[in-house]
Amino acid sequence: MFLSLIPFIGALLTMVNNPEPVVEYIADLQHRFVYLQQGWGELGLNTCAHAPGQTPLPLRIRDKQYTRGLGHHAPGEIVIDLNGEYEVFEAEVGVQWQSGNVGSVVFQVYVDGKKRFDSGVMRETDAPKSVRVSVKGANELRLVVTDAGDGITCDCANWAEARLVRTRQPVRAQRQTLRVDIVPFAQVITSDPNRTEGCRAGRTEEYLAEDIFLEEPLHPNPDGTYTVHPVADGRGSIGLHWLERRRLVELHLHFASTPPPPETAQLQAWVGESHWQGKWVPVPATCEQAEHEWVIRPDWRGISGVTYGVRKVRWVFHSMTAPLSIRSIHAFTSSLWDETELTLRLQSAREALIQIYNGEVVPGENPTHTAQWDGQTPLRLRVRYSRPSMLKSDRTVLRICLSDSAFGVAVDDVLANGAVYVPHVGLLVSRDPNLTIEQYQRRIARHKTVLERVRRLPEQTFAQAMEKTHHKVQNNGPMMLSLACDNRKFIVERDGTLRKEEIQIQPLYAGGKAQWTERHLHHGWLPVSVITWRDGGMVYRQTAFVAPLDENPIPDSNGWLYERAACYALIEAENTGSQPTTARIALLVKPEPQIRPLANGFRVAHGQAVSAIVQPLHDGWAGDAGEGNVQFNTSVPAGDKRSLLLVLPAWEMSAEEVLPTLSPQEALARTERYWQSVMNEATHIEIPDADLLNVIRASQVHCLLAARNEENGKRIAAWIASMAYGPLESEAHSPIRGMLMLGHREFARRALEFFVHRYHPAGYLTTGYTLMGAGWHLWTLGEYAALTRDTGWLRQVAPAVENVCRWIVRQREKTMKRTADGEPVPEYGLMPPGVMADWNAYAYYFALNGYYCAGLYHAARALADAGLAGAGELLQEAHRFRRDILRAYQQTQAQMPVVPLQDGTWVPGSPSQLHCPAPTAHLFPGEDGNRSWAYDVELGAHQLVPQGVIPSDSRETEWIMDYLEDVAFLESGWFDYPAEQNHKDWFNLGGFSKVQPYYTRNPEIYALRNDRKPFIRSYFNMLASLLNEETLWLWEHFNNTGAWNKTHETGYFLQQTRFMLAMEHGDELWLAPLIPSYWLKDGQSIHVDNLLTRFGTVSYRIHSRLAQKAIEAEVTLADASDGVTACLRLPHPDGKRIRRVEVNGQPHRDFSGDCVRLQLGAGKTTVRVSF
Repeated sequence: MFLSLIPFIGALLTMVNNPEPVVEYIADLQHRFVYLQQGWGELGLNTCAHAPGQTPLPLRIRDKQYTRGLGHHAPGEIVIDLNGEYEVFEAEVGVQWQSGNVGSVVFQVYVDGKKRFDSGVMRETDAPKSVRVSVKGANELRLVVTDAGDGITCDCANWAEARLVRTRQPVRAQRQTLRVDIVPFAQVITSDPNRTEGCRAGRTEEYLAEDIFLEEPLHPNPDGTYTVHPVADGRGSIGLHWLERRRLVELHLHFASTPPPPETAQLQAWVGESHWQGKWVPVPATCEQAEHEWVIRPDWRGISGVTYGVRKVRWVFHSMTAPLSIRSIHAFTSSLWDETELTLRLQSAREALIQIYNGEVVPGENPTHTAQWDGQTPLRLRVRYSRPSMLKSDRTVLRICLSDSAFGVAVDDVLANGAVYVPHVGLLVSRDPNLTIEQYQRRIARHKTVLERVRRLPEQTFAQAMEKTHHKVQNNGPMMLSLACDNRKFIVERDGTLRKEEIQIQPLYAGGKAQWTERHLHHGWLPVSVITWRDGGMVYRQTAFVAPLDENPIPDSNGWLYERAACYALIEAENTGSQPTTARIALLVKPEPQIRPLANGFRVAHGQAVSAIVQPLHDGWAGDAGEGNVQFNTSVPAGDKRSLLLVLPAWEMSAEEVLPTLSPQEALARTERYWQSVMNEATHIEIPDADLLNVIRASQVHCLLAARNEENGKRIAAWIASMAYGPLESEAHSPIRGMLMLGHREFARRALEFFVHRYHPAGYLTTGYTLMGAGWHLWTLGEYAALTRDTGWLRQVAPAVENVCRWIVRQREKTMKRTADGEPVPEYGLMPPGVMADWNAYAYYFALNGYYCAGLYHAARALADAGLAGAGELLQEAHRFRRDILRAYQQTQAQMPVVPLQDGTWVPGSPSQLHCPAPTAHLFPGEDGNRSWAYDVELGAHQLVPQGVIPSDSRETEWIMDYLEDVAFLESGWFDYPAEQNHKDWFNLGGFSKVQPYYTRNPEIYALRNDRKPFIRSYFNMLASLLNEETLWLWEHFNNTGAWNKTHETGYFLQQTRFMLAMEHGDELWLAPLIPSYWLKDGQSIHVDNLLTRFGTVSYRIHSRLAQKAIEAEVTLADASDGVTACLRLPHPDGKRIRRVEVNGQPHRDFSGDCVRLQLGAGKTTVRVSF
């Protein structure tokens, strides 16, 4: 009997000792997330990924729905801290079902850096795949989703039922074996213990001076201790402030004497968007108390916003009756640490100071953070470094300080690449102690940067960019129709639907069976939308446009505005077959209209207002009005056509009014004359590339179509897109500047007046988006004054403009603080922290400061020309501002790791903001809708070059542009242009940034540097990436995302076109400086008339007679009071050099390469160049 119970007892003991495994769903383990990034939207917790604020869809993979899991979006990664506590990861993976077959994703699972699962390409119609991966003893789990190399559209990637199974016997990670105290890389601070909130100003409010320095540095006493002083209520604080977020796992406070009871202190962490935005929140923690020390282990569960760690922690002590003395503070993070040996060599010997950041030099038992080096012999260092991780906050950097240069070298870069070579100082850092600089130079001798290759290759062409760079999906989207700057807008959808506010009229051809075939603009550029459908031999064509109906425009509206205008839609049915065929046309109207028959056609009304009138233009049409629709049919003889006319009045037309009797041909002729008249003020351009010329003309029209007006055209609201955003105080100045540069001076002045009218009495400018726009506005206003010499208008607005300038001066004063040693703090003289675009994180962005600096400088110059007494003082202030920006930039750059180029060398990084000595995405991963990396590219340091802070011909500019071209421009784009494809076709898919490319001003920098081939490549590739080739407007983003007809982008395109045709370089005027050489093939001509420049209005004509080995040119300077030095650039299509030049029939010797230098006076100058 007893023996028979033994198996039962054994089984019972097994159950007791081996309980059921504990399953933890990852959606409940956010406190273990180390890193989170995804290509779009927010991570769905037990839901699909979704846009911020949007109600998410349930998790669904094909026909299976789930209640638990993670809704991710490619490309993206989720890194989870396991700490050796789990045994298995399990999930079902697949693409979110969205009723189509668009999304395509690859799921991958990495355990401690090793790939353990790869799903292959999964599509929306695929069934879920099961994942089961061992994670026993592992520290880190990485869940990766890629976009399968075809863009990120609809790539919602579901980790359904994602869960971890706890191990029965945890294998703790060996984090205590090697660890690094990170307090030496923090600032010890004190702050008001009673204040828990951060800055109080919103993004469009003036920043309060008392909120700039929220903490004060707490300096050590001579004996190394820190003293915490109580404030009036007996509370005091001491804390730590890092530039990066830190995932703290343990903190030590060592007291100089007996510590107070732990319950008299509270650990607090700073949680918020930035160093200034946020609040102090209590952190639950355990506290082990030794004789003079507290060992504190925070518990971050339940605290939102700490996934990536915290920038600041503090202890608030209560009931203090006397100052408290702290001997030392120590802090440790969740990072894993290791040791390696590195060798440093210098090409020419000089002394250097090596400082290690986020690591230690370990020569013996006492690690240090510095090493002195004479530079004469190789230096071998053993360093303790943080192992590479997706979270870069503890990244170990060697900071190299030489007499003439300072920069960082990241240890993980050396380990990954074997060596880092910095040629501008001749430094090599390598793992191999025997690798010499000469050996490394030989290794990379044949490597070239992108720009080096571009300069050697044939020029890019518009045709090639449209073939290779352009994606046809960008041809989607509607077309806006109106008169210039009119507030009454019509929309024509790609399917022909006409919209006016909430009213829409949709045509159906052949009962909906007719197939859409093509869309284009009348005469290639006019705002006349022509759309064609086909049903067998019957071709349906819709031509829509807005025509002015009155004889004369509204007074003082610059001929733009008319009281009465209407949208005409001529609908033609053409029988291209050999037999008579019935044409059937239906017009579907929403909302439900009242339809009344007329003597010839129908009247469509909503309430008391007439919405549309439809009339047959030929006999034989049979018409009928149904519920919400009008239908027509007629027999069309072979080779003939029949037409209908649909007219939508722009004004609120009553039933008693009668439309002017205009045939569609007469109305179209009016529209053509109207737009020719509108364009007469502008620069007239003729170039050999007809397709590009149409884009240039249409782009100006699209800026006028998107704009609205106030007080019958007295002021123009330069909308930055047809139907979105409105006239933002920042981006609106791109179309204003672009239109100004192509001669639209009235548009520019009235658009500037719109913002002058909105100056705040305090001196700043905002329409609800940023404050930075004040700088952008002043810059544009200054350029308007320089190009138009409109001193009369400038004198009128000068007091208001001066007030804005002095507001900038006052803001700078708020940051002018010095240390106890009298040195300026890093932010000294910068504008208070703020925002530049959508991202709401405040920072000392260098580009933001550059806009203010450029605005102050150009506005001060304009005020000086207008005779303002205080303008000279403002100019000096602008020069000091530039100096302060450069100092802050260089201090940050000195702390930042060098970055790689494709030629095998490394160059100093280009920081985008103060207090961020790293790529922005490293310190702010996943922020701004996973676009934080764009702040190093689109809104990065390169902006300082056109802003006049960094000289365009400097080595610094060369570093910036090489890195952008070699690395940033080839990264995966937002919604399109995957990195793999970019690298394969680097010439056609590079040269432009991969989020909102026109924010990146690389073509302007190439223009400033007279770098012609890179300019041409970027000019065409950037345009092709966003161009709708049917309507000739530009998208905001790739793949139909963002706004359509984004005139902020269009404005930059127009500016670049101006740089191509003419550009001021100091005291010289360059003509045709960046034109493609193929424009000068034999028989080709270029005409540019009425071009505004700082030297006066210029016109020129170039005629290629290369069959005679010559090119002839005429240059006319209309209103120059003094002589002007000009450079006429004539690049030969075959690269031949100029041999002989005649100017006004006389020999001329001032030429070199492809440039002829001229001394121009008022009147005409003729030039003949022989090759």
